Amino acid sequence: NLEEEIQRKEVYMRATSHQLKTPIAASMLLVDGMTANIGKFADRNVYLPEVKKQLKEMMSIVEEASSISGMADSIEFERVDLAELCRETIGKNRINADSKGIKLELETRETEIRWESNRGMLGKILENLVSNGIKHTEENVKVIVEKRKITVGNKPGHIDESIFGSIFDPFVTGVDNGSSEDRKGHGLGLYIAKYFAGKLNLKLRGENLQDGVQFVLEKRGRDD
Repeated sequence: NLEEEIQRKEVYMRATSHQLKTPIAASMLLVDGMTANIGKFADRNVYLPEVKKQLKEMMSIVEEASSISGMADSIEFERVDLAELCRETIGKNRINADSKGIKLELETRETEIRWESNRGMLGKILENLVSNGIKHTEENVKVIVEKRKITVGNKPGHIDESIFGSIFDPFVTGVDNGSSEDRKGHGLGLYIAKYFAGKLNLKLRGENLQDGVQFVLEKRGRDD
């Protein structure tokens, strides 16, 4: 029990620092663009409020870190609107996707889908999967919400067969499109997503497709 507690706290700390990377990267991109008057980012009246939005996101993450360590001790469940949560996740990652010319899509295959889950943990899983997709593709990231599963796919993309069996282990990284830039990072996103999925009694798997990669987050057992 003590070993599990130590591991859990370590994962939460890594999750927080990892999650901070998205708004920090977005803020740096916006500030650099405005400073250098690059393209659309030269319009400070439009993009300064975006910087403020990202700073507020960072503040909320830091505030959350003070209480997140106890999240797994008493996980509170509620009815979570999956489409709404996915829209929020896509919104947080929109700037980083736009900077690479990547199209972010959301598809819901039923009018309303709700899971009995913990919204905070589920949001962290989705954010890690979406940001991972953006990092490892150059064209498209799509989130598909269905009754029993959420699929996050990116095209093009490919998981190296030599690391496929260990993609959810900590500090495992790989290159999927031949760019050395993709070697950067600490390989914690998928590890964190898998850890939180286990805490929520969800299954998370990754697979190569003919023209891309997809990760599937799925409910176990029967519906509530």
